[in-house]
Order: sequence, then C-alpha cells, then structure tokens
Amino acid sequence: MIQHTAPNLIFDMGGVIIDIDVQLAMVAFAKLVDCDAEELKSRFWGSDFFHAHETGHCSDAEFRSHICALLQKTFPDTDLDQAWNALLLEIPAKRIELLKELRKTHKLYLLSNTNAIHVKAINQLLLEQYELNGMEDLFDKVYYSHQIGKRKPGQEIYTHVLADAGLNAQDCIFFDDLPANLQAAAETGIQTVQIIPGHFTINDYFQGTI
Repeated sequence: MIQHTAPNLIFDMGGVIIDIDVQLAMVAFAKLVDCDAEELKSRFWGSDFFHAHETGHCSDAEFRSHICALLQKTFPDTDLDQAWNALLLEIPAKRIELLKELRKTHKLYLLSNTNAIHVKAINQLLLEQYELNGMEDLFDKVYYSHQIGKRKPGQEIYTHVLADAGLNAQDCIFFDDLPANLQAAAETGIQTVQIIPGHFTINDYFQGTI
C-alpha cells in the first residue's frame, strides 16, 4: 500500500495526467488557412478570449467565432474542435493505474485550467481506451476552471478547492508542470511538486511506493 505524509493529492491535468503539445493546435489551425503557425500563435495567446473561455466567460460557440475571426474565415464546428483538440496527446495507461492505486489510500482531486471542448475530447478518450466515463471516475472530485470561473495561478482557485473539499492546505500536495501555478499554491500553504513533462512524471515521483 502507498504511504505518504499528505493524505490529499491534487493533480493538474495537462502535462501531468494527459500529455499535451500546444504547438500542435496552432499548426492545425494554421493549416486551415495556410498561414504561419508561429505568427498565429502570437495572435492567439495575445487575445483575451482564450482566458475568458477557460473561466467560462466565453462560451464554446463564442470561442469558435473568435477563432474564425482570427483565421478570417468561417469553418464548421467539427473542424475547429478537431484543430483545437490536436494539442491533446496520450494518457499513458501507467498513469491511470497509478491513480487507481493512489485512490486506495489517498483522497484525489483534479484541478485544471481547461474548457468544455477539451474535457469532452478527453472524456471520449478515457471511454474508448480505458472504459472510464470521465476523470470523475479517477478522482474524488474534479475542479475545472471553466466551471468554477477561476483559473490558475490566481490564488482564489486554490482557496476555492480547499474550502469546497474541506481540506487543510498543509495536508495537501499539488502536482503541476508550471512554476507560477506551483508558487501560487505554495503561498496558500499547499505542498507542491513540479512535474517536468518528458523528464519527471507522477509515476517517477511515486516510484517504489506501490
């Protein structure tokens, strides 16, 4: 059985549970209109609608409209969603198995900056590959930024999770790949572990404990 000093484990999703490559989405969008992916990337990340989508202040339909405006051409929703979901890669089976083992001895929570389009695609992947109905099957509770109206690294999202789940910060470990997100969590008193995609995974962290 797994033994650890903190009974509550909080996991980021992208880069921690599922592998991602944001550049692939930019390439996919660029291919729709045959433009430069790097130039599109700078305009995409410089737009407010991305963060608004992640906090639920921009609907999926509005997000797609903004993308079409950015590309200066209209596309079917399916084409836009497919391009946006191109950044989603693999959920390794060993991570699924690790989470199942961890849940036997810990409370598990998911905390992700994400959106409904990505969640739908990830849940479909989980169903097809692992016969899971969604991340909810692996965690005691999931917290998605677009559902609660807050996003990392704003401290409000961490205090929201702690209050909603009834957790003491010092009894939690948070796993994320972005330093800014980890720093904000640490400032609330949560223990943190940085995951480095391709170099240090959650399986590496728990190696030898199960």
